[in-house]
Amino acid sequence: MALAFATKQNCETIHVIADNESALKTLLDPGMHGQQLVSVVACRNAREWLAKDERRRIVFHWCPSHEGVEWNELVDEDAKRAADIPLDRDECSLAHAQHLLAVQLRADWRDEYRGSMAYAGHNFLRLKAFDPPNHVSSPALQAHGHSKANMARFCRAVLDHAPLGSFRQRFFAHEPTDCPECGVLQDRAHVLFKCSRYRRWWELRGEFEFLLRVSAYRELNGFLTTNESAFSFEDAPT
Repeated sequence: MALAFATKQNCETIHVIADNESALKTLLDPGMHGQQLVSVVACRNAREWLAKDERRRIVFHWCPSHEGVEWNELVDEDAKRAADIPLDRDECSLAHAQHLLAVQLRADWRDEYRGSMAYAGHNFLRLKAFDPPNHVSSPALQAHGHSKANMARFCRAVLDHAPLGSFRQRFFAHEPTDCPECGVLQDRAHVLFKCSRYRRWWELRGEFEFLLRVSAYRELNGFLTTNESAFSFEDAPT
């Protein structure tokens, strides 16, 4: 709306100032994103205005802390006053409706994750880093996304889908299930807490005690980094 208004003024330069970097980057990007329609309209207005005079230009300013930028301060004041205008009972803007829906969906997802063992999986390692679940970013991708092999081992450890003896016991009973190093059933708890093949810096009795630790997620990452064959096919029972 502001850009459309500016293109109708008698000027050669339009300055667009915002503290939202993402909004500035997508304003003239007609590709697929949540505000695509707004961008298409903005592109049309900008193109028509720029085509009329080669001296015209549009300058974008990203001001993370825009205090003291006069026009931005005025826009903020207008927005605050508009937010205080009461709506009729049945009125709801599209942006507000989308916000309410997103909040409700995240709450439903969080409740299902916390309340249903079957949803995440009965053997899912419930690290605090995954609660509440997040569809925008993943701590696992940040830690292991640079390596397919490391990410695969992390997922196997968390989901308990590694080629361990306990997995074979459930699905391939005719295959070896004992730890090659210790001669006992090789399961996730054995790998994390008991097996002499791996280096670790904790003495714990089981997964429940491990998950109570504030640093459990970081320590699991450290364990996988230190023991490069853990939860890989290389260490599967033979």
